[in-house]
Amino acid sequence: MTAWDNVKDRYVKAASILRLEDEIISELLGFKQRLSFDMMAQVNGKMESLKVVRVRHRAPLKKMAYKGGLRFLKGTTLSSMESHAAEMSVKCWIHELPYGGAKGGVDLDPRQCSPKELEAISKKLVDELDERVAIGPALDVPAPDVGTNATIMFWMAEHYSFKHPREFFTHGVVTGKPVVSGNESINRYLGGIHGRKEATGFGVMRTLSAFRNKLFSFGETPTMIIQGFGNVGSHTAKFAEQEGFRIIGVSDEFGAIHNSMGISVADLEAYCSASKPRSVVGYPRAEAVDKEELLEMPCDVLVPAALEEVITKDNAAAIRAKVILEGANGPTTPEADEILEDRRIVVVPDILANSCGVTVSYFEWGRNTDQSDPRIPMENDAGKVLMAAGTMMDEASAAVLRRVEKYKIAPRLAAYVFALEKAELLRVRRMPEYAMKLFG
Repeated sequence: MTAWDNVKDRYVKAASILRLEDEIISELLGFKQRLSFDMMAQVNGKMESLKVVRVRHRAPLKKMAYKGGLRFLKGTTLSSMESHAAEMSVKCWIHELPYGGAKGGVDLDPRQCSPKELEAISKKLVDELDERVAIGPALDVPAPDVGTNATIMFWMAEHYSFKHPREFFTHGVVTGKPVVSGNESINRYLGGIHGRKEATGFGVMRTLSAFRNKLFSFGETPTMIIQGFGNVGSHTAKFAEQEGFRIIGVSDEFGAIHNSMGISVADLEAYCSASKPRSVVGYPRAEAVDKEELLEMPCDVLVPAALEEVITKDNAAAIRAKVILEGANGPTTPEADEILEDRRIVVVPDILANSCGVTVSYFEWGRNTDQSDPRIPMENDAGKVLMAAGTMMDEASAAVLRRVEKYKIAPRLAAYVFALEKAELLRVRRMPEYAMKLFG
């Protein structure tokens, strides 16, 4: 089964629980647009033809924008983005965000590019998407993903603004833009929001806290293993350590480390920042272990926080964690879900756990485009931004847990059920008035 087949199966099961009409199910299983084209750009000093893809899933109303990550990653294909776009829809609907889900990227290894080449590629990408009417603050709003960052988002926003001098709110064309501590006049120009960088890791732990003691419990000092030490994994580790977790294992694309007595997150970050390439490999206060072996070591919480489909039917039976807390998108396959459920290992699903990222992106976009949603914090302050996002995460987690109990289903399916309930509310009853307030 493909990743999209897996997501489609989850949509169908949730729709069947809600007894949705066949035409609604058919619409949910379709895509608004699949875009694929070639773009000439310079990579490592040579002109190359790069494949660019963007997939838009479904928005509950036609006037809604689409929202989703933009990655620079080798192997990015149109079909590989379909499942991510459909899952992004679920994340948005869970929080009643006025978006349809989208996802896209460039088949590119950014490490092969100089900074000037990356800037040129980012701006050329805006040109190509704009030519196809596939980017805009009220149309399609990308955000950082694998291989992209705040600087790339700033280049894209600046170039779009240059191309559209008479258009309002042009910095809302992307989210995840930079912020500078202590200088709000610059931040108003840059368009970023404090708290966005740490939002996903914060939300992952906030969801775990909401689920804790409802579906599982730990001792005084629970242990955690984190697969992936990028933005999501490192911030999840920081917040987990603050909440009393002992981080005993960490991995990245180059290798893995383990120390049953615990690993200092700050010390590990300092080590990674000084190493080239940035990696946990060689960290002196932990033992080197095999990356696959680390996933199967005993712990209270295992956090897959890198790429998709790392927990499969081949290793699910060997997992010795009490809880799988999904920080990455799609890290667990449906076959693995069944095995883990049979073994009574709780999976806290990605579509809820890592949805705080898009929530804070919505705050950024809302501030950039002058939205009146009372949920958007007025001040560009990390504490207030995360507090507002945390409230939304708590409300969504409580709603999902109620559906776990009501339907006697696993949390992932419960999250899909809740999202489709919200999509129907947006589509049929509430959103006509709400959309008019948002978009005029």
